[in-house]
Amino acid sequence: SKGRKLPHKAILLIALMKLIETGAITENRIALDNVIANSFSSIWSQYFDTKVPTVWTPFYHLKGESFWHFKANGNENKLNDLLSFGGTPSIGKMRPVIKYSYLDKALFDYMENESSRDKLREVLIKTYIE
Repeated sequence: SKGRKLPHKAILLIALMKLIETGAITENRIALDNVIANSFSSIWSQYFDTKVPTVWTPFYHLKGESFWHFKANGNENKLNDLLSFGGTPSIGKMRPVIKYSYLDKALFDYMENESSRDKLREVLIKTYIE
């Protein structure tokens, strides 16, 4: 935004890696729930003194990254309509349509490996946070 890299997506990915590391996430499914929201808030607070933003904005906007995918909660057409929306839908609009998000299998497998996860975390921190 305005020539600078925002940390929101990176913080979400770091939060996801933390949940994988602690065993809170064991399958390649990232639910729209308080588990990911609390992890995001915790990681955000480690790096920034500002108010914690909503996790749902980067959760939704990761749609633009080739490795992030959504599983429809029943109706694929409703999911496609939601994903073509230009702004950021509220969590209330996302929950009925998105069952969960998931990563490319190779990336999820990479995040499950401790040394790979540490390398990725380091790159995200250096690129988007420091």
